[in-house]
Amino acid sequence: MDAPIINLCIQQGKTLEFALQYAEDHFTYCDIVAVPSLAPVRLSVPSHGIPDDWPVTIQCVRRPDELNGDYLATVIDDDTIEINDLVGSCWRHQWSAGGHVRYPTPQDITGWSARATLRRRVGDDSAILAFHSDPAQNPDGLIIVDPAEHSFTLQLTDVVTAELKPMCGVWDAEAVDPDGKVYALVGVSPFEITAEVTE
Repeated sequence: MDAPIINLCIQQGKTLEFALQYAEDHFTYCDIVAVPSLAPVRLSVPSHGIPDDWPVTIQCVRRPDELNGDYLATVIDDDTIEINDLVGSCWRHQWSAGGHVRYPTPQDITGWSARATLRRRVGDDSAILAFHSDPAQNPDGLIIVDPAEHSFTLQLTDVVTAELKPMCGVWDAEAVDPDGKVYALVGVSPFEITAEVTE
């Protein structure tokens, strides 16, 4: 699977926490067996295995077809997810049967590390910012590896961002598994550092 292109915006003087979810290159499918709530919509999906705040696609629901689409799922329990921004109480047709929830299979990132670099342009010798999951690398910012959430979170303190100058450039990020294999986490993407108004 190709690494995504992700625009990164950093504000001067503001704390940065930017999470990157990481999945395998295939999907998992679960059947919808009930819709116990319509405001907001909740779906009964037994033993779904979906992490909280994870992207899902609802497919193949004939009625109401308004239920089909791409969403972020809130996990209620092991058998129930909520689509918090979706209200179905005004739909003409109510759900009776059918439909699937498809989601990218979460990658087990236990024991992984990660790094990211921001530069003016590809090939520049000097880095604007460097991130690493190992504090011993003395990076400008840390990357928190969270196996439970299947995520890598870039962090910068407000003290660090306050010293940055407004500029644009490119960045990418890599993840390294316990065997030393390197995977592209983010493809070469634009970033922008913006000036703060409130100090």
